[in-house]
Amino acid sequence: MHAHRDAETRGRIGMEYLRQGFHSDGWALYESRLDIDGHPARSLPTDAPLWDGRAPFGEDGLLLWHEQGLGDAVLLLRYVPWVCQMGGRVVLAVEAPLRRLAASLSPVPELICIGDVFEDVAVQLPLFSLPHRRRTRVATIPGQTPYLAAPADALAEWRTRLGPKSLPRIGLICSGSPINEQDQHRSIPLGLFAPLLQIPGVEFHFLQNHLRESDQAARQAMPDLRLHCDAIGDLADVAALASEMDLVISVCTAGAHVAGALGVPTWIPLQRFAYHIWLTEREDSPWYPSVRLFRQTVLDDWEPVIERLRIEIPAFLAGLSGR
Repeated sequence: MHAHRDAETRGRIGMEYLRQGFHSDGWALYESRLDIDGHPARSLPTDAPLWDGRAPFGEDGLLLWHEQGLGDAVLLLRYVPWVCQMGGRVVLAVEAPLRRLAASLSPVPELICIGDVFEDVAVQLPLFSLPHRRRTRVATIPGQTPYLAAPADALAEWRTRLGPKSLPRIGLICSGSPINEQDQHRSIPLGLFAPLLQIPGVEFHFLQNHLRESDQAARQAMPDLRLHCDAIGDLADVAALASEMDLVISVCTAGAHVAGALGVPTWIPLQRFAYHIWLTEREDSPWYPSVRLFRQTVLDDWEPVIERLRIEIPAFLAGLSGR
């Protein structure tokens, strides 16, 4: 029990170090999540030992697997080409909604879904251990984008669905998974975005595959917001739709990571105590060059953040017309 509590403490300290930008100690301490009972990283899919980041695995193979949220997996896929370039067999296990988009990696690993049967491998590693194996520091984050791309067939389908473009397009994502422990702080009621919908000369598109029951009434007051919930099947669809946007405004959820990985201009309204990858105080992100961060100054007070977005959008659109 004491070991479990010690691992939890080290993990929390590691996340705070990461948030503060102390990545050398932060990533090392974050490895303690592997010792926390019940943590997803403990659900090792095979008995193979953990890869140390150096030893060659050759054709015996390395299994990389998605341990936490979909957004985390999208963030960490940037490391997979580095591993593939070492040579040898690389198997990447992701949740089904990410598989089609992950196939755009170059080089492409052997792709499977979590839970699929696979041939034995020599070593394995959960995805969130890759930054530590790569000795990632803030200054050495592999931040080049795009490292993912929407599949050509999905792009063609969405271009047909959207029709000819006559106005700038802004994509909107206001909520993530309700089971996320931080959801009450990171998700924003759709109604609070109403001031943005008053900006003239813009097409607003909802990039989520679900509309919360609590947002239904607000949606009725936003007749110009174009919903695509029924047509969004997986993250490849989100990527294709985001690729057709001039700007994506998204809370901290998988869609924000997808847009960032594509290199699409992405603005992320962030809760007061944000996820550790976003560091502190910065309005940019070394993970995604196309991302701007709009931070809360008071916990759960979104109105000043929305007002900043409302003020900034016209200047952004003016920049588009000047291209």
